[in-house]
Amino acid sequence: MDENVKDKAIKSPKRVFWELMLIGVALFAAGIFTLANPQGTLKFVLIVLGVVSIVSSVGFFMRYLRIREEKGWLSSFVLVLAGLLFIFGIILIAKPDETWLFLIYAIGLWFIAYAVYSLISSVKYRSFSSKLFIVTFVLAILLLIAGVVLILSPTVGMTFIGVVIGIALIVNGLEFILLAIAEKLIDRRQKQSTSDAN
Repeated sequence: MDENVKDKAIKSPKRVFWELMLIGVALFAAGIFTLANPQGTLKFVLIVLGVVSIVSSVGFFMRYLRIREEKGWLSSFVLVLAGLLFIFGIILIAKPDETWLFLIYAIGLWFIAYAVYSLISSVKYRSFSSKLFIVTFVLAILLLIAGVVLILSPTVGMTFIGVVIGIALIVNGLEFILLAIAEKLIDRRQKQSTSDAN
């Protein structure tokens, strides 16, 4: 019985490392591909993102299986995340054209809504500080223009979204890779301290 517990304790850090590394490498690779082809292959990029999302959902599901006994009901959040990633991946693969158009229009409308809010808010700042009013007003106008351009010219939005997604994926991938390395280093330090104590 004690040997089984010991084996699980030894294998567990390795599982954590490979879970995090799997997610990190998948995200990083997708980010590099997205930056290399931000416009011409956005449809294919969305399909790749769908695959990455499904692979990531497998990684999070593996993590859920590992931590469910230790974390209890809190592990259900990881399971929900895995399920959402899987559904999102299926949608991206099945409907890439509709997905990127929806994303562009949604971001455009979001920019316009925030621009209108900022323009209304800037009026309040006018009596308080003229410099703050000018800065807020100019930023709101720029945001409004960006929103209108995205809605009227979705092809511009394709490049913009591709670059943003690419950068976000690379950053997210690096974060998971660093977490995997950190887990490995922590495991080595714990083993070293245990051996020194013996």
